[in-house]
Order: sequence, then structure tokens, then C-alpha cells
Amino acid sequence: MIIYETRPSPAPTMWEKLTVSDMAATMQDMNAAGEAVTPENLRLRGYSLSDITCYGLKAANLARKRAIKVTA
Repeated sequence: MIIYETRPSPAPTMWEKLTVSDMAATMQDMNAAGEAVTPENLRLRGYSLSDITCYGLKAANLARKRAIKVTA
């Protein structure tokens, strides 16, 4: 029998929210400028590899949601 922990994940800190929001805005700007949104290009914009690894997917999803709201 396998027992899984069902503890809720901790709420994101203000720093995490700010990082994700800022990265999402950068991704939107890059996309609008026709620049490829890649980890290498995000590093050139000043994001650390650890930030990209931790928050990149969340930021990409947020940028996509923001783009849908703007066009809808």
C-alpha cells in the first residue's frame, strides 16, 4: 500500500509573485518584439538560471493568460 502526503503547498511569497509577474511581462515584451522567448534570452535580460527554472513555467502561463485577456 502506498500512502501519499496530502499537505497543501505553501502560499507563494510576495517575492515569488513579483518575480513571476515581472518575468511574464518580459516574456510578453519579447514576444511582441518578435524575439524568441528562450531561457538563454531570459538570461540575457537579467534573470538567473534558478529563477528561470523555478518560475519560468508559471510566468509563461501568466503571460499567456494576460495575452488572451487583452485580445478577447
